[in-house]
Amino acid sequence: LPQDTLHVAIHYQHQSGLFVSLESLYLSQFALNNSNTDSMDSSLVTDLRSGYSLNIDNISIEPFIGISNLFNEVYSANARINAFGGRFYESGPDRNLYAGVSIRHNFTH
Repeated sequence: LPQDTLHVAIHYQHQSGLFVSLESLYLSQFALNNSNTDSMDSSLVTDLRSGYSLNIDNISIEPFIGISNLFNEVYSANARINAFGGRFYESGPDRNLYAGVSIRHNFTH
């Protein structure tokens, strides 16, 4: 496992309903086998998300758009320790864009 892990998230929401979130995950280099002959490079993956929160009575509607892996970091999404045949890595996804809408009903008495 990585010796150092750092997860940082910053979220800002304006009273108008606009919001933006920035989230980063850093993993330090670590060994992939018991003999320490193979290792995973350190990585820093950052995601960005923005949207608008609209509240109407007990309904909350939130359209959003985001970018995963904002800086297009080459990294492994999953490391297999002591994997057979040196198959230690499962590469993480490239930069990608996503969008959606979250709809919530707030139940009140």
